[in-house]
Parts: sequence; C-alpha cells; structure tokens
Amino acid sequence: MWRIYRLFDFIKDTPKEIKWFLQRGFRGYSDRDVWAMDIWFENTIVPMLEQLQKTKHGYPMDMTEQQWNITLDNMINYFKESTEKYCSEKNEYEEEYLNSMYEDNQEDFKELRNKWLDREEEIADYKTHMKDKAFKLFSKHFYSLWD
Repeated sequence: MWRIYRLFDFIKDTPKEIKWFLQRGFRGYSDRDVWAMDIWFENTIVPMLEQLQKTKHGYPMDMTEQQWNITLDNMINYFKESTEKYCSEKNEYEEEYLNSMYEDNQEDFKELRNKWLDREEEIADYKTHMKDKAFKLFSKHFYSLWD
C-alpha cells in the first residue's frame, strides 16, 4: 500500500521538482532552497570546498601550499562537525530514550529525558562552536576561495 502512496507523491511532486530544477538553473537557487538555507548551505559548501582542495591550481600569496591545505582541511572539518549528518558528537542516551518513551515508569523516563536533553544541549553548543570556527576561517579567507 505504501508504494501506491509513494507513486502518488512522486506524481504530485514532479511539477514542483521541475520548477525548482529550472529555478536553480536560471538563478542558482530555488524557492525550496530558500525555505532551509542552512541545509542548502551545508549540503553545498562542504562538497565545494572538497572539490576546491582537490582541483586547486594555487594558494594565497601569504601562505604556503601546505598551510593552505591545512586551512582548507580545517574549514571542511569545522563545517562538517557543525552538521547533523557528520558531527562526531553523538547522544549516547538516544536509543535508550527513544525506547523508553512509552514505558510505564515515568520517574525513570524523566531522569533519562533530562540526561538526553542535557546531552542534546552539549551537542548543540559543540556544533555552534564548530560553525563559528568554520565561518571565522571562511570569512578570513573568503577572497582566496578560488581555483
């Protein structure tokens, strides 16, 4: 049954997908990209920096090639660490928390929920810190991001 719904969704969404595809071709971004610029940016910047690092033909005049490679590595790693997909920090309470959501023992659940929330806050702080470091490097070397 779910396959039928997926087929209907595909048919229903195809005109919008075509519209967004054409918008990206004409103006470089689509209405859908605007809805979540953070997601669009993190899905775009890391592959662009990785490609720049692989295909670059030079480096800034005030740096050596090795320094530039380290800077690009750091920028890539900081941006990756700031995302949900690549972040190395994980919530060790996640599975236990999700499994206990519907159990009867509410006291144990509240304690676990608090641990889970505290860890989520730590991870969010870490990702924010990584984002800030990434943008600091990105801003500092903005005019050197060319091939």
